[in-house]
Amino acid sequence: MLKFLSAGPPSETGVKPERVLFAASSTIATTAATAEQHAVLRVFKPLIGVSLAGTVARGWRRRQAMDNALLLGAVAGSTCGDVILQSPQALGDDAKASGKSLNAAAVAFGIAHMCYQATAWRQGARVHPALLTVHGAGLVGLASQAARHDPRVLPAAAGYGGLVALTSVLGISSLLSKQKNGRFAAGSVLFLVSDALILLRRMYLRGALPRAVAEAGVMTTYTIAQRLLVDGLDTAQPGR
Repeated sequence: MLKFLSAGPPSETGVKPERVLFAASSTIATTAATAEQHAVLRVFKPLIGVSLAGTVARGWRRRQAMDNALLLGAVAGSTCGDVILQSPQALGDDAKASGKSLNAAAVAFGIAHMCYQATAWRQGARVHPALLTVHGAGLVGLASQAARHDPRVLPAAAGYGGLVALTSVLGISSLLSKQKNGRFAAGSVLFLVSDALILLRRMYLRGALPRAVAEAGVMTTYTIAQRLLVDGLDTAQPGR
């Protein structure tokens, strides 16, 4: 995994410092999350966003201003969401405070997804109606289960969930276009999988081992998704 995360696109030569930082912070954050070492996670998970911002900064002069702003907005929104999710309020025993933190994080991540969607739209991605129907049905199912379990998370499950689903629709739909953006498609689907695992863990998993396995899955899919989303939509990358 470390080698995969530190490597650039196939046509890119040399290992960049920001990619090394991404690989290291992703690996440490995943290990810390699995072991429920939240003090370590608070330090290293935001560094994932810092490293992605380094990727955006590296190609700054080779992109249009709007693409720079959208990619930076996506990275900033995701990083803010990560910080909120690791706050004492989000991790505390107060269910009301935890629910508010989850919804606040959903707003931050929602902004990130809108930035990803706008970038993809500018590059020609469009919504395929059939895929929208399938994703919509899945979203209704997950949101209804989340509402039954804890009504406080319904705004995050429905509103933010809809944005994540739309990113996935655009990603898969991009495979049907002339561009065939495989990295964006894979990243969008993995992000959806990661968030679905979060809901399932929150609603159904109680044992230490099942939760640790689920957390490892959440972090692995999340970090790889973020790498693929940024690389897939980065017009400054070689071969784009």
